[in-house]
Amino acid sequence: MAKHDFESMAANQEALRLYRKAIDVDPKLACAYGMAAWCYVHRKARGWMIESARESAEATSLARKAVHLGSDDSVALCIGGYALAFIAHEFDAAATFMDRGLEANPNHASAWTLGAWLRVWRGEPGVALEHVAHAVRLNPRDPAGVHGAAAYALFC
Repeated sequence: MAKHDFESMAANQEALRLYRKAIDVDPKLACAYGMAAWCYVHRKARGWMIESARESAEATSLARKAVHLGSDDSVALCIGGYALAFIAHEFDAAATFMDRGLEANPNHASAWTLGAWLRVWRGEPGVALEHVAHAVRLNPRDPAGVHGAAAYALFC
């Protein structure tokens, strides 16, 4: 499965299965919790959730575990934080975790893009555009939706 292959429900389900397996092997692997929550973000975004309340609760639990275990893990903090915002609408907590993740790794281009989306949702279009500019400087070919975040920020 390719790095960004969450485009089919089957690939998403397989990724979730593998992240859960990683958690079983190492229950302290913070990024596995974050990436499992990321699978649920994709499920929600694409309308694939079947039991929305249960799956949202599972995603929120995974995201919280990611950010609490991953005190210095940029992936766990940023992906977990984003999932908290997207799934649970915990925007303030998400901003705190994502900012910590960017401090841990300021070169994490995808995290800057996700942070831009969060800042749009929080009504901070200027900060969102700063995040977009940083993401583009780090990786001008990032497929994570940086242009969409910029468009929403400019619209706001």
